[in-house]
Amino acid sequence: MKKNILKIILALVIALQMPMSIPFSAAEETPDAEAQASESEAVTPDEIVIPESSDEFLSFYSYQVRDKEYNGLRSRFKVTFENMPTLEKDGLQVIEYGSILASTDKLTKNGDELTVTLGSDGTYNTVSYGKLFRIFKDGEIIGDYLKKDEKSLEYACTVTYFSVDNFDKNVSFRGYAVLADAKGNEYVVYSDYSIESYRSANLADFCDEMLADGTINIENISYIHVTKFRKERSENEGWSPIWRPGKN
Repeated sequence: MKKNILKIILALVIALQMPMSIPFSAAEETPDAEAQASESEAVTPDEIVIPESSDEFLSFYSYQVRDKEYNGLRSRFKVTFENMPTLEKDGLQVIEYGSILASTDKLTKNGDELTVTLGSDGTYNTVSYGKLFRIFKDGEIIGDYLKKDEKSLEYACTVTYFSVDNFDKNVSFRGYAVLADAKGNEYVVYSDYSIESYRSANLADFCDEMLADGTINIENISYIHVTKFRKERSENEGWSPIWRPGKN
């Protein structure tokens, strides 16, 4: 009897000294808390900061009036390629850019803002009475531009063929760019002229200013047309019908 008890005690001691093992599959399925936290931190993306404007890489920098063939008011924009990598570091990519314009009077009358919106066909456009000029889309330059080199590209958005009815009516201009993040979310940012009072302009005022500072001369076609329109309007405003009795 004593021998049997000793054998049992000896077996228990040996059993307690043997290392315990965990099935390999179970160990894989139950990582420790520290590993879980590390994995969670690795897959959490940094917050994407959308710039307030496109000015860092796309800027609205000047106006011109056309000097020959036909009249026109030109807004000029510049894209700086070397500033694009800054956006890429922030997880953003430029997928489209261009410019938009519309009658200032109509924007005010309708209570609209000069912006672009995404239509049901997946294309961006602006207000129905405005115009959108698309210069770049999905990696390709698709619109006309003024000049381009390895550092930058310059393009214009121009209103032409002003008449006596609208040569002194303001037009609002704006540059726009569409940014996309890695998940395919899209964001629109804009470039406005740095001087707020010049974000809306007309042909007559710019002809006067550019003539005064020597940028253009009296042979400029836009200035010639403005002078002509002013004369026509003055003559028309001075005219009044003469009513006589009888049939009219």
